[in-house]
Amino acid sequence: MVRRWALLWWLLCAGCGEPIAALWVRIEAPLLVPDECDGLRLTARRLADSSQVFDQRYDLTAGPPFPLELALTTRNRANLGEGALSLGATALYRGETARPWAERSQLVTLREDRVTETVIQLCDCPP
Repeated sequence: MVRRWALLWWLLCAGCGEPIAALWVRIEAPLLVPDECDGLRLTARRLADSSQVFDQRYDLTAGPPFPLELALTTRNRANLGEGALSLGATALYRGETARPWAERSQLVTLREDRVTETVIQLCDCPP
């Protein structure tokens, strides 16, 4: 909670050239790290032009366990607005999807000067 408020304060105090919006992502999965999952891939694609705006793999061999929390920022106004981005998360094990259900994506709406919070559940459950 303290990190969330610190990120919000930093975002609101940012000047020119600094981020204009932020995304706080919580990723939940019933997978043991590193025995069942040793990596995570997080992607974001702009729906308007299908361009990839974020694609990062995280090594989880030394932890931390799920749930994971990540903060992303943007300086690009094209990433703002109703359903502008599709955010995807994939739990990985030895470079492959950890389980058939360990991949999800969802639409995200970023607003200027705001921190948007979202949760992605990687599980064998309804989206």
